[in-house]
Amino acid sequence: MSGFFKPADYLSKDPATVDEREAKRLRYDAKQRAKLCRAMVRVTARRGYAGASVHEALRVAGYGKSAYYRHFEDRESCLLEAFERSAATLLGRVGAAAGDGDGPATRVGVGLQAFVEMLGGAPDLARVMLIEVRVAPRCREAQQRWLGRFAELLEGCLSADTSGADGEVARLVAGALLERLASGVRKEGRGKLAEALPDLAFIALAPYAGTEGAMTEMGRYREQLSRRAPKPRVTPDPERSKAERSPREELLARVETMSEEEAARARLIIEEG
Repeated sequence: MSGFFKPADYLSKDPATVDEREAKRLRYDAKQRAKLCRAMVRVTARRGYAGASVHEALRVAGYGKSAYYRHFEDRESCLLEAFERSAATLLGRVGAAAGDGDGPATRVGVGLQAFVEMLGGAPDLARVMLIEVRVAPRCREAQQRWLGRFAELLEGCLSADTSGADGEVARLVAGALLERLASGVRKEGRGKLAEALPDLAFIALAPYAGTEGAMTEMGRYREQLSRRAPKPRVTPDPERSKAERSPREELLARVETMSEEEAARARLIIEEG
């Protein structure tokens, strides 16, 4: 979950504003809170909110009950802090990426790309933020607040150049985007959110750029994904004898017996002809 659960994000106060002893305590508490939140997210993602327990989160974090209840009153309060801190980190990164874009379609595109890359690299957190928090009442309310901030960010990406951008439409679009991502987590498994990017671009842009414009952007991201997809390796048919193999297949068969470094060089030579 790189990029999330940094102790500095869990500080309750700026250490520079207090004496050295208090600053040390603040940093220690922030480290504990970050580790406990990270552990609760991991357990909740694997067990579901109903099956997650403080006991298992403590085991994962390596702390005792006294440490947990010094910071949190119950299971939901820990998950709530994990969600709110992570949501703030995610929106901050998305906003920074979108701010560098030139034009509404580009701003939305780079923002969504940053979104799926960050959450795609943290599949446990993605499941918790998009699905599991809906089960806990306070977390569900926090997700709705996050949806509102996400809608404001989306509206900001579009409003400078698109007269049709307004808060109600932006909130509907933001909700549809989160639903598509949640569907991706449920159906496509861990680490697959990047594959949803073409759909997300279409959902975000269709109300503003029209169906044709949104389809164009959707196609562009599909092409981008296809270029990134690994090419299938050519492997010889084990049922065919050496005499039936082409020279290229015979070479590739020999490559399989080489070391990884030798094989990489050999495949490069073969592919170049």
